[in-house]
Amino acid sequence: MPTLNMLWVEKHRPRELDQLVLDKQIRATLDKWIEAGEIPHALLVGITGSGKTTIARILTDKLDCKVLRLNASDDRGIDTVRGRIVNFLQASSPYQWKIVFLDEADQLTPDAQGALRNTMERYSARGRFLMTANYEDKLIEAIQSRCQTLYFRPIEQKLVVRKIKEILDKEKVEYELTDLVRIVADSYPDIRAALNHAQKCVLNQRLTYDPMQNVGHEILGMVKAGKLREIRLLVAQTKPEFADLYRALFDACSGRFDGVPSPVPKPAVGQALLAIAEFAYRDAIVVDREIQFAACCQRLMQFDGR
Repeated sequence: MPTLNMLWVEKHRPRELDQLVLDKQIRATLDKWIEAGEIPHALLVGITGSGKTTIARILTDKLDCKVLRLNASDDRGIDTVRGRIVNFLQASSPYQWKIVFLDEADQLTPDAQGALRNTMERYSARGRFLMTANYEDKLIEAIQSRCQTLYFRPIEQKLVVRKIKEILDKEKVEYELTDLVRIVADSYPDIRAALNHAQKCVLNQRLTYDPMQNVGHEILGMVKAGKLREIRLLVAQTKPEFADLYRALFDACSGRFDGVPSPVPKPAVGQALLAIAEFAYRDAIVVDREIQFAACCQRLMQFDGR
């Protein structure tokens, strides 16, 4: 398939643990699981783009198992647990294991997590749950306690530069190292975002630096200007992490970063922070998260400081 029609994050996704930069203890644990031919219920925790999904795929490829892959940010309700997951675990299979791979498991609703807890126990004889999460504390304690948890820390920035440099060389792309360093710095420590951005910056087999779009900062300006329609279009186009957007709103309103203007007047900051916290809390249980975020932005637009 031509490179132009294929994302580099998929084309160059590691297929073996040797192709990843891993903490020695984590690597030893993963090797132990593969050698034993089974895994416990496992939870892989780390920032977006840290390689959790890639490692989960490598693990399932190494085991004698049938896999049900679900993205919990899409399939996040109790019906998914009681329907698709239970049906999968109950069905007969010639494989030794049945593994439910829940990507972004921290996006499951509270009801779904409650049902999942019981399902993990009931089908543990031949079933295993392999989950990834950006925010461990969004999972109930009953699920956390049933899993062996591995924490993935950001790798050094220079190693990210080296990895993307290798990919550029494979793709026969010309580049200046300074441009590559700036591209990585824009999205560090998210390796996936850095590689996607690098691919977007390639024209006629040459890499030219172009600043990365900062969706959070753009939305701050739109809230301040009262542009709700533009916010909805941007969210629909970019598919950002809603937790990151709520954090951007919160940080801007609380004045955490110099040079980032608050989207609400100073006298209304206290009310705005409480509103953001409430909308962010409900984000885990609503049916449509885009509607929820749009409602949050509309609420902030209504503050006039009085």
